[in-house]
Amino acid sequence: MQEMRNVKSFFSYASFGALSSTIGVITVPYFTRVLTTEDFGLIGLFLGVLYFLVPLLSVSSEGLIGIKKVNLSPEKYQDFINQYISLIIILALVTVLGMMFFSFGSDISTLLLYALPMVAFLQALSRLHGIELVQTKQATRFGMYRLAVAIVLFGLSYILISLFEFSWDGRILAIILAELLLLTGQYVFTFRSLKAYKFYLTRGFLIEVLKYGYPLLFLLIAAWILNESDRFIVLNFMSLGDVGLYSAAYGMGMAVNVLNNAMTNTVVPVVYELLKNKKGKKQLRRLNIAYSAFILFVSLALAVFFYNYGAYILGEAYADGVTITCIVLVAFGFNGMYRTVGLPLDYLKKTKLKAVNFYIAAVCNIILSIGLINWLGLLAPAIGTLVSFMVLYFITLFFNLKYTKELMD
Repeated sequence: MQEMRNVKSFFSYASFGALSSTIGVITVPYFTRVLTTEDFGLIGLFLGVLYFLVPLLSVSSEGLIGIKKVNLSPEKYQDFINQYISLIIILALVTVLGMMFFSFGSDISTLLLYALPMVAFLQALSRLHGIELVQTKQATRFGMYRLAVAIVLFGLSYILISLFEFSWDGRILAIILAELLLLTGQYVFTFRSLKAYKFYLTRGFLIEVLKYGYPLLFLLIAAWILNESDRFIVLNFMSLGDVGLYSAAYGMGMAVNVLNNAMTNTVVPVVYELLKNKKGKKQLRRLNIAYSAFILFVSLALAVFFYNYGAYILGEAYADGVTITCIVLVAFGFNGMYRTVGLPLDYLKKTKLKAVNFYIAAVCNIILSIGLINWLGLLAPAIGTLVSFMVLYFITLFFNLKYTKELMD
């Protein structure tokens, strides 16, 4: 019965995710036809910084939300969320001040600088509520929100770029508006903890968050190197136009990443419950094998498909990015495999161990990405990312087997 519920939950996440992914996949060929590679490169750099900034606003303590939701009473959970949101607000304001200081004498667009803390704040709150929905197994509502924001984001991007003739800045404005509308919808319909929010912080909360999150801050740097450094390495050694090729590749990789999110959202309540009861080791092993095999097969199949038809999808100006996209698709597959086997380490709060594992993979990525440039050229950062995700998966799998063997029957 439990496995049937898991399958139903997965297909709910996956079906909404597939629709959202389809919109994202459509968006990339649209951009490759209306934006220059340089414009797309700027969007990619913006998203690369955003990847780091969003978790920074919570001191990388997002993992505590699911754990607290499982273990605390509603009253104590609301007390935790009140302080969690207060921390996000304070750090968002600090970030705005930092951007004001950085903007003086800088050639970087004011829109890029000030949009970063605004979008990061909105996404941090939306991600908080997303974790709540996942932990309470509200797959349909979670999926509807994801689908709605994907539709709105595409529509706004089209209006601003094609009708009002914006370029990269139209996409940034569309992101701001779409995230604002998403948070408003969540607040109106399901975001009860935000409706009950009261501003305050306690010393005990800050100590807990720092104790949990400070190793993850170091992990965040390593995760950024794994997921986002490709574009900055390419910018340093090549050109902004080449960054655009990588931005398109990661945009197409969204198809696999949506399935990764669907898998993780499906199994996280089950895995946490098994770990809480310290039973079901065989069931946990079956989950790891089934989901890892599935996502690897999907990523390889998509890579083969894109190798044959990618030039038609991206268009002539971005044809050099086809092979990069194939490699990125497989890398996202190993990323999904890692996420599944990494859940027990999240529950057991093995944050220092996760940080060490990520740094091993991150160092591997940097060495390969830079070291192979003279040999492989533009493909080097993509190869570095693929190998580093493979390394991360196998290291994490080793510790998954070690700790679940000790903890569970």
